[in-house]
Amino acid sequence: MKSGPLPALGRCPLLLPFAGAVLGILVSEWGAWALLVAIVTSALFGGLWRFKPTVVAAALITLAFAILHDERRKQRDILAEEFQRKADISLTGTLLESNRAGLVRRLFETDEGARLTLDGLPREFRTGQRITLMGTPHKDIPSRNPAGWDPRDTLWKRGIAGSVEVTSAEMVGWSHGFPVLRGWSEEIRLNLIERLTNGIENRESAEVVQAVILGEKSTGSRAFDDFRKTGTMHVFAVSGLHVGLVALIVFGVGKLLRLPPRVLIWAVLFAMFGYAFITGLRPPALRASLMGALLLGRFLLLRRPSVVNNLFAAAIVVLFLDSFQLWQAGFQLSFLVVGVILLLEPLIWCRVEPHLAHDPYLPKPVWSRWQRFTHWSRNKVGKMFTVSLAAWSGSAPLSVFYFGWFTPIASFASVLMVMVAFLILCCAFLSLTLGSIAQPVALKLNAINGELAHFARHSAATMSNWPGAWMRYQNRAEWEEGMCVLDIPYGGAAIHLDAGGGVLIDAGSESSFWWIVDPALEAYGLSCDSLIATHNDAAHIGGLEEAARSFPVGQVLVPRESERYSLAELVTTCREENITLHYPDSTPRLPVDEETWIEVLHPGNPHSPRSDDRGIVVRIFQNGWSILVTADTGYETEKALLESGKHLQSDLWICGRNQRDSMGHDAFVKAVAPKAIIATEQSYPEAEQIPPVWKAWLENKGVAFFSQKEHGAVFVLPKGNELTLKGYLTGRKVRLTR
Repeated sequence: MKSGPLPALGRCPLLLPFAGAVLGILVSEWGAWALLVAIVTSALFGGLWRFKPTVVAAALITLAFAILHDERRKQRDILAEEFQRKADISLTGTLLESNRAGLVRRLFETDEGARLTLDGLPREFRTGQRITLMGTPHKDIPSRNPAGWDPRDTLWKRGIAGSVEVTSAEMVGWSHGFPVLRGWSEEIRLNLIERLTNGIENRESAEVVQAVILGEKSTGSRAFDDFRKTGTMHVFAVSGLHVGLVALIVFGVGKLLRLPPRVLIWAVLFAMFGYAFITGLRPPALRASLMGALLLGRFLLLRRPSVVNNLFAAAIVVLFLDSFQLWQAGFQLSFLVVGVILLLEPLIWCRVEPHLAHDPYLPKPVWSRWQRFTHWSRNKVGKMFTVSLAAWSGSAPLSVFYFGWFTPIASFASVLMVMVAFLILCCAFLSLTLGSIAQPVALKLNAINGELAHFARHSAATMSNWPGAWMRYQNRAEWEEGMCVLDIPYGGAAIHLDAGGGVLIDAGSESSFWWIVDPALEAYGLSCDSLIATHNDAAHIGGLEEAARSFPVGQVLVPRESERYSLAELVTTCREENITLHYPDSTPRLPVDEETWIEVLHPGNPHSPRSDDRGIVVRIFQNGWSILVTADTGYETEKALLESGKHLQSDLWICGRNQRDSMGHDAFVKAVAPKAIIATEQSYPEAEQIPPVWKAWLENKGVAFFSQKEHGAVFVLPKGNELTLKGYLTGRKVRLTR
């Protein structure tokens, strides 16, 4: 029979049921129920009339998936509406995930079946625990910052109603069934990470090892930058590749042990599903395990398998378990890439194979051992390249669409990285096997894995520097060579200064960093090598710990006060990352570049009863313009600044509002003499809103006033003798001259 994709398509009766599942989800999402009734009725009538069981099954699956997805949507929408109506909410349910990296770190499911994310949940709570909690729902607000992700849109596509800032939580027992199994898998993963990275001295190499084996990556880690540029990040996302490599290792060991074929097949099945379970049953791993099970199951039943049909079967199962997967980039990439490999790779191989063959006039029986080996090795390497090229052809469009990365080098780099990943997995299996009886041997194997990871990182760095290896589609930041005062909700603040290697003054809370600050910098390819923590307030500096791990930070300026809460976590992270810590009383000036530096005007009063007045006051000098940043300080700090005798005059004043004290007194405003003020205020909390009387008084004095409650983020653009302020939401521009 002629090889190629068409015979495979002829043996995939599950194509129509898969299309029905997708159609049912789309119809439910769009609310096109009349269209659904028409399609299902027509399909049932036609299928029964012509006796087409596949068409009948597709119609029933379409109806079932539409009803299933609609029920999930209703639960999500009900809880989301409740979030908008209530200032505080009480919920009881089960913690589904507690130890994930990324935006959805702690996933919670209520007893009614709705899902939400939790911010501020103490880390001692574990997956599978039933919890009663009180919290403040994060309200739905449109994006008020450049490149800011819409939390509602992003979370809703995952079937998540929203997020809650937890104020109190109590464990009321343990759940049953799948959540408990997920909890066990998390505990197993944590144990395996400790065992498999023990003995690896380089932290970034250890991160690469644990990412290859278990798919566990630290969000924003710099260890993976060069892998992104070479298009090989799929090596660190547990997928069909990893499941296939695990199956290959178990199959090889089974052949060495001369296991009977049926026993070997069962061992491979157990290994695939066991690996998928340990790594959290992520859709790509589940897809690969299901496809492998169907493929091997047909061998057990002595029936010819259809890989394409297995792909559709796995997709139906994954969508049945979570219909919102249809909108996820991981699901789309996983199934599209496998589909393209199955369809395109045979065509590519037909063109490549003739060029790898020996002399066609030399019969195989007379080949030497060397000729047999070279023929086998050429075919294997050639097959790897054709598969890699087909995979890249499938993933490239989605990579550009979702992430802006175009990486032609990926088709070559993936071959090398897959071989390295295979060796790392082999060493990991040996380390786990021998670790209980010969710990020194396990440590040696872990060290070898560390060297393999270092080789992979070095290779990725080398290939990423090749001409034309990668391209990143990005817009230029509106605040290029200037400053962006980001609009952080719930009394937070964050300012990015695009000078030198970049400076980040505060970063909002941890969740604000991931939803607002990091996307804004990532979208425009910006970074920061200096951080400034104004005062120990989680809404201001809770995200700086994440920033210290995500960017190539070399120095951090922190207030001289007791290291507790968010400040303690930031200081600990800086010491772990070998980042230089500066204190305001010993660092009066922080250089940024030739035209920019930051002056510490006030080190803060560590003995003040108010946290806001224990903070640092700095003044930024950029291209001859001076910008005063006072954060949330009040009268106490203003009085201290006036009594210091320092020259306070500044062109621009960026200020917040002290909750328990007044600010902006006449004498202080006169000393600063600003031409414009940016107030980092929001509708909530009310205590931090700027009094309208004070705003009117300033405007009467000719001071341009930008309230973030009205303008959202504000761009500050110094250029020669002109300083331009621009509101992100309103587009209002004010030009200051000198």
